[in-house]
Amino acid sequence: MRFSPDSTALRGLPNDSNPVVRIAFSANGRLLAGSAFYGGVWRVYLWDTLTRQLAGPPLDGHGGAAPHLAFSPDGRLLGITDRETTYLRSMANGQPVRLAADWTTAWQWKKVLFSPNGYLMATLSDATRMTGFAVTQVRFWNTATLAPLGQPVKVDFLGSGSSTGFSPDARFLLAGTETDVLLRDMTAPAPAFQRLRGYRGAPGKCSFSADGLLLAVENAQGADAFVIDTATRRPLEGLRYGPWLTRLEFAPAGRVLAAAFAQPGRGGSAGGSPGTAGIDLLAPGGPPPTGRTRLGGFSSPTDGLVFSADGQFLAASADLQGKPGSQLVSIWHTGTGQAGAPLDLPGPVTMRFSPDTRFFAASCSDQSVRLWDVTGSRPPATFGGPAAIPGQRRRDIAFSPAGRLLAATSPAGVLLWDLP
Repeated sequence: MRFSPDSTALRGLPNDSNPVVRIAFSANGRLLAGSAFYGGVWRVYLWDTLTRQLAGPPLDGHGGAAPHLAFSPDGRLLGITDRETTYLRSMANGQPVRLAADWTTAWQWKKVLFSPNGYLMATLSDATRMTGFAVTQVRFWNTATLAPLGQPVKVDFLGSGSSTGFSPDARFLLAGTETDVLLRDMTAPAPAFQRLRGYRGAPGKCSFSADGLLLAVENAQGADAFVIDTATRRPLEGLRYGPWLTRLEFAPAGRVLAAAFAQPGRGGSAGGSPGTAGIDLLAPGGPPPTGRTRLGGFSSPTDGLVFSADGQFLAASADLQGKPGSQLVSIWHTGTGQAGAPLDLPGPVTMRFSPDTRFFAASCSDQSVRLWDVTGSRPPATFGGPAAIPGQRRRDIAFSPAGRLLAATSPAGVLLWDLP
């Protein structure tokens, strides 16, 4: 059976010219949200994936970009965050609720995070102090009542070079920067952020294990990396990569940790030794020896690591040397270390596995969407069409939770494919 290139175009209002640039599925896959932006005004659509029609009127707002979207794990709420505020759209009645802000300060909203169990929500907003230094405010909410929990907490500024997220067991919230790692135990009688001294939490350099008991982070001096016990905050294992570590990522199932590294060559090009780059698969936290599988095939630093939901496959991307604008994408079976044929794609790419691990998709810089059957039983397909999204290099892509649908942004709305 071949993939069908035919898609359903989910459009907004008639003659609506706002290009959709962000998308998100609800937890059951029934609803698909998309946000668009044009001329200082944003719009959020909601489609029914069964009828392929709008599931209600769009929500409009003013801002400098398309807002971020996040469904709660139970699908009751849709979080919509722009620089001005955060809205929560109820799926029961379709009404948006604007969260109360601290109006004593000109806070700029930046992100909403739902805990994996759906009970809590965290909002992050920024402001500039009188001294000129920026600060980030973190506030927690009860998702059932939408009432704030306790007083907001102010932490050091969490800019674009920061990472935030709940642990998979919903016990911890991490806020990491290039210089710090802050961890908050949500089960403590008086939760407070604790600074893990000596570590830093830049994006791609910190990751929770699937059970939330371990945290992989980089040393503050960039000379090593450690796996930390989240309950005791004590380091359990050093990873010993020196300053050459480029990415750290735990699998969403089991305790497999991928550590990507890239060591430059010596002596330049002519007559010098070439650099080495690769990925190690480790199993930290278990009885020694933990084992290490080294995955090679790259000659430049890995800039993306994506595991399948069951942890059985790992995809990685890196620039292809001698071919500007191209990236090499490889997929390995984590149990055997066996790799499929490498993919030469227009880069940079955005990679996704379907939740059921049947498919792998890559959104490429030429605005095409490439789709592969992980089992190899079907030939690959290229989707997307020639139309370009103004101001965007890649289409945003998302699989439905059951893996039966693939969605991609487009200038006219959203393209939706039914998968076999």
